[in-house]
Amino acid sequence: MKKKTVGFVLSGALALGVLAVGPTITGAEETTDSQTTVEEGAFSFHGKGEHKGFGHKGKGHGGKGFGLFSGGMKDGASLLEDIEGYDIETEGKTIREVKKEVAELKVKEAAAELGIETEGKDVKELFKEVAEAKLEEEANELGIETEGKELKDLKKEVFEAKVLAEASEYGIETEGKEVKDVAKELHEEKLVEKAQELGIETDGVEHSELRELVQEAKVLEAATELGISTDGKTTDEIKEEVREAKKAQFEELGIVFPEKEEATDESDSETL
Repeated sequence: MKKKTVGFVLSGALALGVLAVGPTITGAEETTDSQTTVEEGAFSFHGKGEHKGFGHKGKGHGGKGFGLFSGGMKDGASLLEDIEGYDIETEGKTIREVKKEVAELKVKEAAAELGIETEGKDVKELFKEVAEAKLEEEANELGIETEGKELKDLKKEVFEAKVLAEASEYGIETEGKEVKDVAKELHEEKLVEKAQELGIETDGVEHSELRELVQEAKVLEAATELGISTDGKTTDEIKEEVREAKKAQFEELGIVFPEKEEATDESDSETL
């Protein structure tokens, strides 16, 4: 098996439940509950030395996009890279099975790097241990005391520290503001930044409209990368062609996509 650096984001409903790692932001909302039960959803790690949270200024804007898996075009490309990097046998497997296998390999690799014992533990248990170890590591990097704190309290502190740190990078005034309001401003700043990177005029444009324009630009960008002609086509038509082209890349590896009526959940078919 080829060695890969631990630093990944897996989105979408995996076949196994996965624990969300630390605080996350959707728009301006924060999640600071301890999540003692393992959920299906996003599982995220960052490699050592990478800035965690929103990402460095200039690194782009979050959001689900139009997506090959619920994380968008980048997730599909990333999964293809992982299949090759981990030398995974894909013939006859469903996309769900392949995503599960990649997730399991990555969490075991992460556990090994963190010195977590893996023998006799199921993957869900490892996900939880690795997630908590990563959160504690992140707190230490931010200078946050971890001793004797509940997981939910530590997540909240890490979240707030990251929001305030990156808001400072963007020149956002934080004095006297609630963290959720700062997070909203930061989200909007990053949206504008991404739009500008894509050559979209932002002056006087509402953020809701800007989000749509960014997504449309991403669709066109993806189509160009895949050599798909966009002339005279609607965004939805282009989106579908991109989806089919990406699906074909996986089918070339022998990966099976269940028909919609046979799929056990939307992650196998409708989110492509």
